[in-house]
Amino acid sequence: PSLQGARALAATLFGDENRWGRQPVTIYRAAFVQEQPMTSFDITRAPGRTYRYYTGKPLFPFGSGLSYSTFALDDPAPRAELKDGRVKVEAMISHVDGPPGDCVLLVYHRVSSNIRAELNYPVPLRNLVDFTRVALLRGASSHVQLSVDLEGFYLTTPNGTKVLPSGEHVLEIDVGTGAKTEEVIVVIP
Repeated sequence: PSLQGARALAATLFGDENRWGRQPVTIYRAAFVQEQPMTSFDITRAPGRTYRYYTGKPLFPFGSGLSYSTFALDDPAPRAELKDGRVKVEAMISHVDGPPGDCVLLVYHRVSSNIRAELNYPVPLRNLVDFTRVALLRGASSHVQLSVDLEGFYLTTPNGTKVLPSGEHVLEIDVGTGAKTEEVIVVIP
C-alpha cells in the first residue's frame, strides 16, 4: 500500500476511521474437517456447508463483522409489504454508541416452519436477499427502504426447478454488532 497504507491502517486501528464490513464467508471450527468429508461437495448433507445449510456453530459466521460503533433497529419496528412482485422492507436504524460509522444492514429470507414441514427436500436455513450500507453520525437515526425481488424467495427443487411456496415467509433484518435480529412475516398468496 505504499506510503499511505501505514496511515490508513493507523487511522483504522486508532478509531479515526470506522468503515467496517461484514464477513462474506463462513469460517468453520477445526473439527469441521472431521464432520464433513472435504471430497463431498453436497452443501445440504449434515452438518451442511455455507451459512445457508450449516447447522453447527461456526468460528465466525457469514455476515459477522466488527465496528467501533453500535447500531440498533429502532421504532417503528421493521415492516415489509408485498406489492407488484417485490417486497418493500422498511426499517429505522439508530447509532447507539461509539464514533460515527457505517452500519451494514443485512436482510435474510427463510421459509416458515409450516412450509418447511410440507417439503421433502433440503431447504436453506436462510438466504441473503438484500443489503445496504448506511453511514450514521453519533446518535443519529436513518429510515432505510429496500426493495427485495421475489426471486430471492424461490426454492430450488431436487430436479432443479424453482418454486415459490405460498404461505408465511420470514425476513430477518440484521444490523450486526451483536444487535438483536428482527423478524418480519411476509405472506405469499
